[in-house]
Amino acid sequence: MLNGCLLFTCLFFVYPLKFLFSVFPSIYTPGADLDQAQNLYYIYNAGFMGIYLLFGLMYRHALRRQNELGLTGEQAFHTESQMITYFLIAATGLAPITFAMLGEGFIVLAPISYVLIWPVTAISDRRRKLLFTKKFGGENTREEPGIEDT
Repeated sequence: MLNGCLLFTCLFFVYPLKFLFSVFPSIYTPGADLDQAQNLYYIYNAGFMGIYLLFGLMYRHALRRQNELGLTGEQAFHTESQMITYFLIAATGLAPITFAMLGEGFIVLAPISYVLIWPVTAISDRRRKLLFTKKFGGENTREEPGIEDT
């Protein structure tokens, strides 16, 4: 069910993005219609939030089935961490909507507000690493690709 919802959401919101990029520069020209720009932010931000919300729900589903999946305590912890991260990313989508709702002087901040994803996830990741060390002791054994691996 969640996979189908994710597929539908991606197809529904990502495919029309090619058309959005052709009109995107005209949104910020002096004669642009503010209502159209606001509507674009509402619609596409709903897609952004929906996709990350669905990813979070998938991790929550896996966490609920941890015994069936045979997850160890550490794996369950990392699954929960990913779930939290995706829910936080979805929640940061509220900032662009807020800026779009505030109107003309603030709508230019809507795309810039996606930068909030970085500090929100960095703070969460740091807290989860400390909690991991406290709960399991020792180093975090989760393999994460570093800059040199990409």
